[in-house]
Amino acid sequence: MTPIVSFVNQKGGVGKTSTTLGIASAALTSSLKVLVVDTDPQANATAALGAGDHVEFDLNDLIEANTNSVNAVQEVITPSSWSETIDVLPASLDLAKRDGDTTPMVEFRLRKALQLVAPSYDLILVDCSPSVGKLVMSSLIASTHVIVVTEPSAPALAGVENLRDTISAIQEYGNPELEVAGVVVNRSNNTREARFRIDELQEALGSDVLRPHIPSRSIVSEAMGAQQPVHAYLSRSRDVSEIYDKLLKQIISTGKQTADNARSDLGGGARQ
Repeated sequence: MTPIVSFVNQKGGVGKTSTTLGIASAALTSSLKVLVVDTDPQANATAALGAGDHVEFDLNDLIEANTNSVNAVQEVITPSSWSETIDVLPASLDLAKRDGDTTPMVEFRLRKALQLVAPSYDLILVDCSPSVGKLVMSSLIASTHVIVVTEPSAPALAGVENLRDTISAIQEYGNPELEVAGVVVNRSNNTREARFRIDELQEALGSDVLRPHIPSRSIVSEAMGAQQPVHAYLSRSRDVSEIYDKLLKQIISTGKQTADNARSDLGGGARQ
């Protein structure tokens, strides 16, 4: 089973896109075939992966088409400028109209599309918009795992608490197999406020808070602006790149455990 991991927080500016791209960069160095799905109408991940200037069709077109064809989904998927092993399902501003789409069951169309192409990838990463609207619901319904990205500030942590209710609702009504892979603390620093907020988060969520935390580094935004993987900056990005490597290993490990459990359940059913 290919892990499909959504990166979410209803608050903007916490680093969902940079975290998604950092994990994609780590996957590139591990020779994994990756699809990055951009479900944010701002299309920042699409731009950072060098796919924004030559997109004929995007995710909005794919959701509107509601296709059952693998070939149709593959026509929308665009190669990134990073590597032939990193592809993009691109976004555009038109995608914003999907949050107001009242078509019945429209939230399940992304899942159908990703299930068609998932066997072609080792990992699918979904960069979500800063909301809890239909685009985020679509992402969570399509995913096997969700990672909440936050930063050590009061507004961002409030977003984490609200998202827990949304995730629980999706697990109950839309995707009972969705697993919370953890909470990533981004833009961590050594200020008193940051330490206090991280302790607060740790007390509330315990082992769900993933370690190590991602420090605040200008090289991350520099890499995004240059449309380059952060690992390409070698010594300048080594400390943060190593953290993305460790987070990738945790994601892969969680996905493998999920697949093993699913096989075990199937085996158990066969023996009954």
